[in-house]
Amino acid sequence: MDYFVPNFGRDRDVTNTWNSLEVAQDMLKHDWSFDPESVKKGADPVLYNFAPELDDDMKHTNKHMAAAEKNLGTWDYEALQIESDPICHSAGCTQYKHPKAKEEPTHPMDYFVPHFGKDRDVTGTWKSIETAQEMLDHNLTIGEEKVEKAADPVMYNYAPELDDDMKHTNLHMAAAEKSLGTWDYEALQLEEQAYESQVLANLMK
Repeated sequence: MDYFVPNFGRDRDVTNTWNSLEVAQDMLKHDWSFDPESVKKGADPVLYNFAPELDDDMKHTNKHMAAAEKNLGTWDYEALQIESDPICHSAGCTQYKHPKAKEEPTHPMDYFVPHFGKDRDVTGTWKSIETAQEMLDHNLTIGEEKVEKAADPVMYNYAPELDDDMKHTNLHMAAAEKSLGTWDYEALQLEEQAYESQVLANLMK
């Protein structure tokens, strides 16, 4: 306890936010003030809704997950978080090979998979494309037109330089580790995954 914490000055994002606030107040000739007590008395539910209703994607996800659990049993969220990704690991595809012909399968096979129809996001995207094509009188084609010139190096930069926030983060982390020792990233990830599992479990109640 009571160890030294280096001070690298105010964060640039904070400074820029305060500068933007001052500029806006000068332009509008109005000083912005926020009273936390006013929120409790019934402020604008759009701006100050601290417990918003779940969006449609989350509602559908919960509904589909409940239907799957009803047929296949309850999921073990903690086990899902701490086990390796079922996709092949660095040693190759060795953990989920097909069973040999003489062996009985140890995992469920040929079970029913519910079909809930085309996803609303997909349907909405296709409708948006059709609307845009009618407005512009032009049909979108992908992979059919020959590209005559080199691609834009800005749009297709697969190794961009880190932005200032990331550079500062790496610099500050290196300074902290130099004083306090190397961080245990795996332990931090497990702790974060356990927290996310608890949040998801609370949402399902």
